[in-house]
Amino acid sequence: MTTEKELYSRIQPLLYNHGIPSRIENSIGSGLPDVVYVVARHIIFIELKIVRSGKIFLRPFQYSYAMRVQPHINNSHMWYLCDDKDVWKLFTFKKLKDFIIGDGNSGKVTVDVRGIKPDFILTNSLSVMQWILHIKLAEPKEESS
Repeated sequence: MTTEKELYSRIQPLLYNHGIPSRIENSIGSGLPDVVYVVARHIIFIELKIVRSGKIFLRPFQYSYAMRVQPHINNSHMWYLCDDKDVWKLFTFKKLKDFIIGDGNSGKVTVDVRGIKPDFILTNSLSVMQWILHIKLAEPKEESS
């Protein structure tokens, strides 16, 4: 069974080709995502998840952190990287939010990802470049004065 640590060690070389990924080891349990990825003048948050029986599981503090932060950041800056039998699927939290089962109060937050089309599938360096381009294009345009 793959762990999030193993997933990071496998995806890290792809990410390093284009930016600087940093794994956050957080023992406080504040819900911060697992990886901060600095790329193309953006800071991207990535939560690593292993798909089990077609579902990913969020701890209550991960869910509440995402709910609190999401309104304050560009949608393209918070991602869930899900390892589904060695297929690396990327979802925005905004997309997953509609498929969440539970609210964090019960201690369980589940997302059934089987029927959700991923925003991206990372397979190689080119797919990472396409994802980064998407992030850059989704950037809000500055108004000129």
